[in-house]
Amino acid sequence: AALEVPKMDLHWGKNSISGQGIWDSGKDGLQLKLDAPDLPALSSLLNINLTGSAQAELQLHGKISDPSAKLHISAQGLGIEKQLHLAKLSADIDLENALQGGINAKLQVQEIRTKAYTNDAQLEQNLASGLKDLEHKKTVKLPLLAEQALVTIKGRRDAHQIEGSLRFNAARQLLLNASGGVKMDQSKPPLWAGQLERLSISGHPDLKLATPMSIEAGAQILKLGSAQFDGALGSLALEQFEWTPGQMKTRGKIDHLKALELLNLLKPQSAVDGDLQIEISWDLQLKENIRGELNLQRQSGDVRVRDVDGTGKSLALEMKQLQLSLALGGLIAG
Repeated sequence: AALEVPKMDLHWGKNSISGQGIWDSGKDGLQLKLDAPDLPALSSLLNINLTGSAQAELQLHGKISDPSAKLHISAQGLGIEKQLHLAKLSADIDLENALQGGINAKLQVQEIRTKAYTNDAQLEQNLASGLKDLEHKKTVKLPLLAEQALVTIKGRRDAHQIEGSLRFNAARQLLLNASGGVKMDQSKPPLWAGQLERLSISGHPDLKLATPMSIEAGAQILKLGSAQFDGALGSLALEQFEWTPGQMKTRGKIDHLKALELLNLLKPQSAVDGDLQIEISWDLQLKENIRGELNLQRQSGDVRVRDVDGTGKSLALEMKQLQLSLALGGLIAG
């Protein structure tokens, strides 16, 4: 059945949604337009404290089962109060019908701020301090996560290229390239199948994909092929990762993991230092319970305890062997 909108013109404060047309008619199609200069006014409807403004235009043609579409979105200051802030967002998607139809998409975001890496107490303290010198309605900036994000998709539905970048700051950036396409099987939900050809993170610590990794992704499955990652903290060999509803399997190994450097990244360590390197291997299955094996062992180096006797000197533990093996087979606690 066709979706028909003879005429729509809804208003909520300064915000409006308008539309007209018929989708699935083979004629002019359906056009929808959003103009929301005051997103906070919609907060009570969505039960979310929105910020910023947004504009969007959507054109739908073809059949509902095989659509073609054009979408443009632009937003300024979009976010959730005290949670997320995007200074600018723009998105353009041009999708032709049929599996061999073209697809061109571009998503760009400027200045991504989030409290994800700031605890609530610290955030509230920052906000309270900032509000002393600001008018009530002015925005207090959240911590900066990334300066810019960019994703482009070019090609056809069944064969396209994906390029992405995430610039955290001038010294640190994530880059990725992938290729693949949508695969259709009438007996199964559609999925995307292809390979990740490049994944690199510059700066410290760095990380780089050494060999392409196959990917299958859909509503009912996420499957990653074997891959090797190398970086300043060690190397990761992923041998298996497969998720389906209610079940996950994973197997792999981390070599020469610089344990103290990793701990210092998570939380600066004042009591210990050292050059301990460890190996971690696992073969795990998560279903109604967790089963498998997890092994950890020392490969080289040692741990030193700082100022253990008050003289300012470090005490080496003289670690010669460290090994931990776990065989898991118990029920997961609810």
